[in-house]
Amino acid sequence: MFSNRCDAGRQLGEALRHESLVDPVIVGMWRGGIPVAAEVARVLEAPLDLCVVRKLHAPDDPATTIGAVAEHGAVYLDDAEIDHLALTPSEVDELIASELTAVASAGELLRVEAGHAPISLRGRDVVLVDDGMATAASACAAVRTIRKRDPHAILIATPLAAIDAVQSIRPAVSRVVSLLVEPMLCSIGSRYASFPPVSDGDIVVLLEDSRRRRANPATSRATAQDVRDLHLT
Repeated sequence: MFSNRCDAGRQLGEALRHESLVDPVIVGMWRGGIPVAAEVARVLEAPLDLCVVRKLHAPDDPATTIGAVAEHGAVYLDDAEIDHLALTPSEVDELIASELTAVASAGELLRVEAGHAPISLRGRDVVLVDDGMATAASACAAVRTIRKRDPHAILIATPLAAIDAVQSIRPAVSRVVSLLVEPMLCSIGSRYASFPPVSDGDIVVLLEDSRRRRANPATSRATAQDVRDLHLT
């Protein structure tokens, strides 16, 4: 059990200290992965970036995931689930188009509000962080868009994950690091004592703090606990 996302991120960051990372960039998955990623970035003294991802839900069953989309047009589809639900190509294309528009809008707005330009990933190790991985759909879409930015390697890091999700994503990345791996993971939030929603305002504060930390590490260290206490516990 983790106290909250900040606690999970600190533990995950300590675990990642043992990895041999090449000029790493920590990329948090929107929304819940970003507070975790911010703590990982602080522990590893690495820059923080974000990746906006949205799941694709079946038209008549919002609880069923049929894939995910990410920024820059990345799409991952669960073909077996789509066949099982007998969805037509036009139905799937309509879902994809709608969610890609939402993803692009959210990513642009967050970066403008935070004054945060995307960080170059070329030749660098990317640590892609989420607050939990019950399925691999979102991670698969995120990996596809990150790969377009020519990183040296991609590592998935998460406080907890389902075994099936780890096995699904492992061939697409260099390594998967998860503090807890469980046979089934029906509710990520059940493994946290406190698991509040993460707002875009919280994310803007974290991106701004990361930018200040890179510009002036001493000042950021003084304000880091204030950021955690105010927004994310």
